[in-house]
Amino acid sequence: MKSKKTTIRIDDTYRVEVDSYNYTLIKHVPETKIHDVMIGYYPSLHHALVGLKRQKLATELTELTIDEYIDKLRKLEDWVSIKEK
Repeated sequence: MKSKKTTIRIDDTYRVEVDSYNYTLIKHVPETKIHDVMIGYYPSLHHALVGLKRQKLATELTELTIDEYIDKLRKLEDWVSIKEK
């Protein structure tokens, strides 16, 4: 028996699929053959959003100064806390 999933769309690129076991963070990459890349499995939505924050910091930014990195990190943390309310 296939478990039912709920999909939480974060934006056009990221979504979280929820089933009875995990919150799965998925990145949609239309220019690849597979189109969807599983980023990770998490025990809660909070953890999935933290995973998203780490993913964005690791892959979507170019060379930054430490101050720029900290600023981006704070903006992502604010975004996560707004989404959790």
